Amino acid sequence: MKVSQVVFLGVRDHVVALDTTTGAELWRQKVKTSGMVTVHFDGRNLLAGSGGEVWSLDPSTGETRWHNKLPRLGLGVVMFANSPSAALTPARHPAAAAS
Repeated sequence: MKVSQVVFLGVRDHVVALDTTTGAELWRQKVKTSGMVTVHFDGRNLLAGSGGEVWSLDPSTGETRWHNKLPRLGLGVVMFANSPSAALTPARHPAAAAS
């Protein structure tokens, strides 16, 4: 299945991948015990956010690549934004410059 034929949904405490042609469920991955899940897919990376935490999932299988609890930021909704990759290279990113 090509990733371009898939839509990713945040449903309750899961990320679900559906085939856009048939509507068939391809996989589902639980990311949090409860709460709203937001998703972001940039064509290569699939991110899910819930309860102040972020997961990187393999878009083909739903397997967790990594998980960040984002300590000391609370349990709020995680929102995503796209930016040109060159804009946030380590040399230009403020957090990297401060370390």
